[in-house]
Amino acid sequence: MSKIPALLFAEDYGPDVDPRRWVVIYPPYLDKLRTEAQGRKIAKDKCVENPTIKEVFDCAQLLKFQTALALNKAYCRDSWARGLVRIKLFDEVGKPVREDIPNRRTLYAKVAELIPKHREQVMMKEGKKGGNKGGGASASKKTVTGKGAPAPTKKKKKGKR
Repeated sequence: MSKIPALLFAEDYGPDVDPRRWVVIYPPYLDKLRTEAQGRKIAKDKCVENPTIKEVFDCAQLLKFQTALALNKAYCRDSWARGLVRIKLFDEVGKPVREDIPNRRTLYAKVAELIPKHREQVMMKEGKKGGNKGGGASASKKTVTGKGAPAPTKKKKKGKR
């Protein structure tokens, strides 16, 4: 969808904008495989499996929010989950930017709802762009003899004690 910059700083938005006051979304907030104790913020039926930071960022932009991305930040409950997205959900007065998304939970649910659609679009785009890069049958773990039958496996002899 969009090219992700390495990091957006507060200065990139100008002196009158403070992204530190924006709503933060870490990908574990929307992960169906996590429990509430592990950081999931919405119901499992609204979540997706293993969302990436790029998917969260792109879906937030699809919702027409002002967004900032920080790839070097780690989620405090899981240091392997890298990156966060900041979203300007409220204006300076405290009113929601979009009337149909009045709070964080609704924002999390909307972003999670868009992720499967985003994944389909990316797969379609890669399918059109990439074509068939494999070039044929894939190699299997079993070795094949000249006649097309799987090679016999050798049994190891047990050692004496």
